[in-house]
Amino acid sequence: MAAGQKAKLDMTNYSTAYRKGQQLTYLQRERRRLMLAGYAVIPLYEKRPPQCVTSWQHIPPVDQWRLADQSAGGAWRGNLGIIAGGGIAFVDCDSPQSVENMQALLADLAGPTRTGRPARYAAYADKAAPRVRTAHGGLHVYIRVKDVPTGFNWATLPAEIGSGELRVRNCYVVAPPSALSDGTRYKWQQGKPEHINDLPAIAWADLISMGLVKAGTLTDAQLPDVPLLWRPAPAFAVDLAGILHTASPGQRVLGYASRSEAEASIVAHLILAGWSLPEIERFFEQHLPGTYADKPASQRQAYLQLTYSNVLAVLKADPDRAMLGQLYEQANRAAWPGRSGATDKRAYQAILSLGWPAGKLTLAAASRDIAQLAAIDDQTARMARRRLTEAGLLDYLGMATVDGRPDYGKASWYRITGRLPAPAADSPGNSTTTSGGLELWSWRKLGHSAELVYRHLPEQATASVADLARVTGKAPRTVKAALYTLAHYGLASHNGKTNRGSRWGRGPASLQSVARQLEAPAAATARRNRIEREREAYEAHRHRAQRRVDGDGDGQQQRTTTSSARAAHGQRTDTRPASAHLRFRGSTGFRRPAGFRTPGPPATSPGGWRLVRSPVTPRQPPPPPA
Repeated sequence: MAAGQKAKLDMTNYSTAYRKGQQLTYLQRERRRLMLAGYAVIPLYEKRPPQCVTSWQHIPPVDQWRLADQSAGGAWRGNLGIIAGGGIAFVDCDSPQSVENMQALLADLAGPTRTGRPARYAAYADKAAPRVRTAHGGLHVYIRVKDVPTGFNWATLPAEIGSGELRVRNCYVVAPPSALSDGTRYKWQQGKPEHINDLPAIAWADLISMGLVKAGTLTDAQLPDVPLLWRPAPAFAVDLAGILHTASPGQRVLGYASRSEAEASIVAHLILAGWSLPEIERFFEQHLPGTYADKPASQRQAYLQLTYSNVLAVLKADPDRAMLGQLYEQANRAAWPGRSGATDKRAYQAILSLGWPAGKLTLAAASRDIAQLAAIDDQTARMARRRLTEAGLLDYLGMATVDGRPDYGKASWYRITGRLPAPAADSPGNSTTTSGGLELWSWRKLGHSAELVYRHLPEQATASVADLARVTGKAPRTVKAALYTLAHYGLASHNGKTNRGSRWGRGPASLQSVARQLEAPAAATARRNRIEREREAYEAHRHRAQRRVDGDGDGQQQRTTTSSARAAHGQRTDTRPASAHLRFRGSTGFRRPAGFRTPGPPATSPGGWRLVRSPVTPRQPPPPPA
C-alpha cells in the first residue's frame, strides 16, 4: 500500500486494527467504503436496542467508533448504520405490500406519467440506483432530497404505499453487511453505495406529489418562530411524566384536569427547552406517561404530533412571541453593514431566541448563551451585545440583584426595543441552518459574511455582486470573497460571464453535506461542551470566592479584621462579592481587571485576604424590572 494512501486511511480513523498494522476485516472495508462515499456511519449492536451510544444524535460518528472499539477491546465486530442527513434520505419499506408499491413507484419514474411526476427523476428507476434488501425481507431505497422543511425528520409512509417510514434527518438505517443474531444479512439488491452521488435531489414538493409523504406533514408553520437553545429536560417535566406513568384515567394530576392536559404541559416544557418533535417522542417512549402509554403503538405518533401542534399553536399565539418571530425574520431581510455587521446580526437573533421561551421582550441575556446560539466566542458575544446597545436595538436595564445589591455573577438585564435597520430585501432568503446550527458559518468554517451572501443567493444565477452588496450591506470586495468561498464548496454557481454580465446563484451542493464535510455538527457539540465547562468552572469559582468573603468561623473573623485594618488606614471597605473582581477567561482560569490586586495578608490578620478597590468606580445601573 502506498504511503499516501496509508496516511489518508489513518486520517479517517476507521479502525484500531489498521493502526496496529493488522489486516482489515470485511466489516472494516465496507465501513471505509461507505465513509468515502460520503455517508455518516455509526456502530450498531446485533440485538435491540441496536445503538451502541445512547446519545448517538449528539456525538460525532468518529467518537462513537472510538467508544465502540474501546468497549470491544479492539476492532468493532458488530453492525453498521448510516445516519440520514446532508441531503441523503431513506425510504424504509417494512412489508411485502410497501415493497411492491415502492418498486412500482420507482419504475413509474422512468418517464412522464399522467400524475405529472417529473421525468428528471428517471435515474431512480435505473439498476444503478442503490437499494438494500433488509434481513427481515423489507427494502431500503436510498434517495437524495432538497428543500425539506427545517423541522421534518421522519414520517410514516402513506397508507397507499404501506408500512414503512421516510427517514430524512436524525434517523438511521442498518447498512450491509450487517446481520441479525440468526445470521441473516442486509444485502445490496442493486446498485452501489457510491451511486448515491449521481442521483438528482428530489424536491420536497415532488416528494408530496409522488405520494411518499402527506401534504401538511410538519412544515415550518409547525415549528417555533426562532431556533431555541437546547437544554436538558426540565426537572418538572421528568417528575410529572413519572407521576403520569402510574396515574389512572380521569385522575387529576398536580392541578391538571386530565392526564392528556398534563402531557400537553410536558410537551410545552420540552418545546421551550429547545427539544424537537423526534426528541419529545423518545422522551415519551422512555417515560410512557398515562394517556400516551394507553394508546396502541400505531396511534402514539399521531397523538403526540397532534398534541405538539396544538401546544405550539398556543405558544406562538402569544403577542410578544409573535413579535420576536417577526423581528427575527426582519433581521434576515435587513442589511448589516460594517466589519462586525454579520456578527451583530447573529448575536441579535440569538438574543431574540433567548427571549422567545419566556415570551418577553425583557430578558437576562447571558453572553455564553448568546455565544452558543450564534456560534461565536464569549468575548465576541459581549462586544456584539455592547454594539447592539449603542445602536439602539437593545436597552440596558441593569445588573441582576440579590437583596438589593448587584450580583456580578448573573447576566445583566436588557430590553429588546424592536428597532431594526430598514429592510434591504423583499424576503428573508434561503435558510442557513444545518444540523450543527450556525456552526457552518463560524469564522473557522465558511465565515459570517458567507452566510449573509448565501441567504440572498437566488435559485438561478441572476444576482450580480452589486445586488448582493446592497442587500447584505457588505462591500463588493467582501461579497466576492464570500462567493468564491461558497463556489469552492459547491454552494454558489456562476454563469461564466465576466464584468457586468457576471451573475451568481445557488450551487448544487446542499448545506447538510458541506456541514458534514467541514465537521460542523462535531464543532457545534464541542462548542456546547466547552461553554458548559466554562459555566461549571465559573460557578465553582464564585462559590469558592463567596466562601472566602462570607464564610463562617475563621473566614468571617478574617474578613472583619481585614475591614477594620483598612478602615484604620483610611481605606474604603469593599462590600461587593469577591466574584465581582475576577473575570472569567475561557476554560484556562481567571484574571483580575486592571486596578485590582490581591496583596499578601496584612500583619494584623495572618492568613487574611483583602481586596483593594479600583480607582475607577463602575456605573450603578437601575435595578432590573420586577
